[in-house]
Amino acid sequence: MNHKPITIKTILGLILDKKPSLVYGQIITILAILVSVPIPLMLPVMVDEILLNKPGTFVESINFFWERLLRFTTLP
Repeated sequence: MNHKPITIKTILGLILDKKPSLVYGQIITILAILVSVPIPLMLPVMVDEILLNKPGTFVESINFFWERLLRFTTLP
């Protein structure tokens, strides 16, 4: 059994040992936030454009990128 006292120095040492994993995890967290936050903000715009049949720039931009993606992934 290890009876070392727990100090700030030992905690910081443990954190620094896992620094690459912590940085990688933080990057993934920030990317997940950037992807998930705008979706609820876009819902009112999508309701106006799709359900009320008033196409606007949002739906047109999605269609534009979707068509380009399909053309890029389809092999001749």
